[in-house]
Amino acid sequence: MADLAGNSAKGCCVSDRPAAAPALGIVIAARNMEDFIGETLDSIAHQTLQSLEVVVVNDGSTDATAAIVASAAEGDPRIRLISGPGNGVSAARNRGLAEIAAPLVLFLDADDLLGAGACERLVAALDGAPKAIAAIGCICRIREDGALMDPDRPAPKFPAKPGLEALLRKNFIVNGGSICMRTSAVRRIGGFDTRLKFAEDWEMWCRLCLEGGLVTLENLVALYYRQRARGANYTARIDPYARRIEALDIIAENPDLRRRLGGERLLKLLRDYRIDTFWSGVRNEFTLGSRLKALRIAALGAVMYPDSVMRPQLILRFVRSLLPQPRTAS
Repeated sequence: MADLAGNSAKGCCVSDRPAAAPALGIVIAARNMEDFIGETLDSIAHQTLQSLEVVVVNDGSTDATAAIVASAAEGDPRIRLISGPGNGVSAARNRGLAEIAAPLVLFLDADDLLGAGACERLVAALDGAPKAIAAIGCICRIREDGALMDPDRPAPKFPAKPGLEALLRKNFIVNGGSICMRTSAVRRIGGFDTRLKFAEDWEMWCRLCLEGGLVTLENLVALYYRQRARGANYTARIDPYARRIEALDIIAENPDLRRRLGGERLLKLLRDYRIDTFWSGVRNEFTLGSRLKALRIAALGAVMYPDSVMRPQLILRFVRSLLPQPRTAS
């Protein structure tokens, strides 16, 4: 597992940090995000929770990303810029994780926007649930230009039991900007696996769930999640039928997960995840890429995953996702 600060992060604890540490640390890994990073930082500036620190790790940008962050930091001392070579999003997040002093951490993508009051409510949720390891709000997808993709649709409901098994079956967290975690726990499990280029956040959350329970806030839109045809998730899923998901292999061989669930149960849950990820890839191709290609992939999926037709909730969610009614986000 990745070393967060050049040394082992094992045993790191919040009590080692200064008493005056901010309530929440926000880590942003950014590479060539000049078109979005300013708006992202602005969404942080408008949070009702002021006890924040923001670490932006400039991951080898060749555009004006670093300059925009540096300018924002001049007007807001809570923002700190760290620049380095392009080592990848997981390494950049781990670097930021090693730098923060706050007992809670949230990993925000450089093109996404925090919802109004998100930080305050996520922190309060964890303060009210000392045994929980993380608090999660809902997401709302927006297009590249900021238009809402599903404005008239209620926020998705979380599983009845939003724990390890539910997360292994389906990534209901979706994006790191919607989950606030205990910093000490993320450090204890080693942060993000730098070998992974896709589903690296889901893999880390699965390990995190071995540490404790989750609190969900179904009435909080914590994040506006920008969908871009050039974004990492879309490009990684562009051929979901042909691509091996390395995170699945790593999860399947995780000894702690195998001991907790048993090998057979773990593999069953991961097949459910693979099916859900496949159809999410088809949806992304349909909304951001080629509809004809999406239909070809869907036809192949019916052959590869015939048991998909036995999942009415999956079918309903998929069909509804193809019928957006764009409206500008406020």
